[in-house]
Amino acid sequence: MRDANASDRPRGLGPFTGGQLTIIIVSFIAAVSLGAGVAVASIPSVKGVFYGCYATSNGALRLVDHAKNQKCTSTEKAVSWSQTGPRGPSGVAKMEQSDVACATNGGDEVFCGTPFTETFDAKTAAHVTATQDVASNNGAHLSINLEICYAPHGSSTLTAVSSVEPDFTAPANSYYAESVSGVISGLSPGSYDIGLCNAFGTSNIIYGLSSQTAIIAETP
Repeated sequence: MRDANASDRPRGLGPFTGGQLTIIIVSFIAAVSLGAGVAVASIPSVKGVFYGCYATSNGALRLVDHAKNQKCTSTEKAVSWSQTGPRGPSGVAKMEQSDVACATNGGDEVFCGTPFTETFDAKTAAHVTATQDVASNNGAHLSINLEICYAPHGSSTLTAVSSVEPDFTAPANSYYAESVSGVISGLSPGSYDIGLCNAFGTSNIIYGLSSQTAIIAETP
C-alpha cells in the first residue's frame, strides 16, 4: 500500500526529513570543528613561551609545539624563551633635593649639613649634584675642596668620588658659586649617607646659599 505522505517527502533524503538532515549536518560540522581545534598549533604557548630544539652539530634551531607533545631528538638540546622577554631595569627610582650648610673645616672630609640616606644594592647608582656659594671674610686668598662623598650610614669615614677646588683671591664678602657633581655606584648592598662634603678649607671662608640634589637609579 502506498504511503500517503510519500509525495510530500523530498527525494534523495532517504529516511530523514529535511529538518532532521539539517540538524545532523550542523552537528557533524560542530564535531569536526571541535576536533580541529585540538590540532591547532600553540606557538607560542598559552603562557607566551616559545619552545625549540637546538641542533648541537650545526646550530640549527626549530620550534616545537608542546601542545602537540613534540619533542627534541637525541642530537638536539631543548631551549625556551619568553615572548615578552625579561623585565628591564626600572630606571630612575627617585629624586631628592635639600639645602645644605657647609661649615669651616680645615681637616678631612665632613658632610655639609644633613646628607641623604639611601639603600643601595649591586645595581643602584646615585648621581649627586651640589652648588655652594663661597667668599672670603677678609679679602685674603682662600681655598677649599668641595666634594661629593659617601659613607656607610652613620660613619664619619667619608669617601669622595669627585671634587672641585676653588682657589682664588677676591674682595671680602664677594660670593662665588661653586658646583660639583659625581656618581656613586658599585657599592656593597647596604645603607649609605651621600651628599656634598668639604675638606681642607682655609679659615677665612664664609658660606652662602647652597643646595644638593640626588637622583637614584637602578642600572642594568
